[in-house]
Amino acid sequence: MFNQTQLRQLSELSGPERAFATLYIGPDTKFSAFNKRIEDIRGILAGNTAELEYFEENLKIIEQYLDSHKPGSYGLCVVVCWALDFVTGTQLEKEMPQLLRVGSSPYIRPMAEFHDEYENFAVVMADNSDAHIFLVTAATVADEASIDGNVKNHVRKGGWSQKRYQRRRDNQLLHYAKEINQQLGELGKVHSFRRVLLVGSDETLNEIRREFEPSVSEKIAGIKVLDLGRSDDELWEEIYTLHFAGERQSEQELWQSIREEYLSGGPAVAGAHDVLQAAMEGRVYRAIVNRNADFKGVQCSDCEHLMAARTESCLQCGSTVFFPVDFVNKVTTLLYNTGASIDFADPIAELRQVGNIAALTRY
Repeated sequence: MFNQTQLRQLSELSGPERAFATLYIGPDTKFSAFNKRIEDIRGILAGNTAELEYFEENLKIIEQYLDSHKPGSYGLCVVVCWALDFVTGTQLEKEMPQLLRVGSSPYIRPMAEFHDEYENFAVVMADNSDAHIFLVTAATVADEASIDGNVKNHVRKGGWSQKRYQRRRDNQLLHYAKEINQQLGELGKVHSFRRVLLVGSDETLNEIRREFEPSVSEKIAGIKVLDLGRSDDELWEEIYTLHFAGERQSEQELWQSIREEYLSGGPAVAGAHDVLQAAMEGRVYRAIVNRNADFKGVQCSDCEHLMAARTESCLQCGSTVFFPVDFVNKVTTLLYNTGASIDFADPIAELRQVGNIAALTRY
């Protein structure tokens, strides 16, 4: 899977008209399954000699690439541009819609959505026996640290013996929690993650939380008491449920921040035209779009100026020749190119009322 840095590099690429072809293909799909799509594109491009040549040459490169690079468990993405002598590909790490797209830039929207939905998060899985810290990157789990707990169980004793036992036990639990926090802090120095999830025994998790530094505490997005003796599949199903709940909450919080700034006349914009304008000027800090939004933009065939909706003539050069583009993909590309971020949200009704897309701006 292309990582965030690679997606930003792809976002910097552009070519004349429909010079790029992007393929997302499943693990068991033959390229011949796209034959109808290929013939349809050929028919549409028949009147444009240059674009048709780009397409035909790109198809040859894709076929050569597929001959030597087989799709993995979830498939393959290939981006090519014959005009720029460019070809790259990556194994997919989650099932994605299969498609073949042509355009003036790579079609990165599906992977941008994936990275938004599966952004890095850390998991602390702990009970009194031991703890494991995991880093989940692009839905891939890495076991980063293991800590032995060996905290004694509660027992009933009388008098001073019980007090000594409890003090010793409390001290064990404190040192155990401190070591977990130290390991988590070390992980944070090497890898970035916005969210921490805690699962395990109630007593251990409470002690761990008390030892967290404020910078870590603010990242806690979910806590759940679980029997760690359950199967790995059951545990990770619960963990991902927590993660996605945190993702939905994060989307709502971002929208509320944009909403408040917009209503107060602060640095925020809403609607396709205004967000596009801010993105082209490099002013967007964070954007949000309803993931089911499906609106088309247009790009001028002569000067490649991008617009949110078709007009009688290009606002940049006056040309009357346009071609449709996936607006969200284009905005995503612009934002990646300027170091901004975009959240793909489960449908938010208020956001739909202002055009399905909005953003916080830098000024």
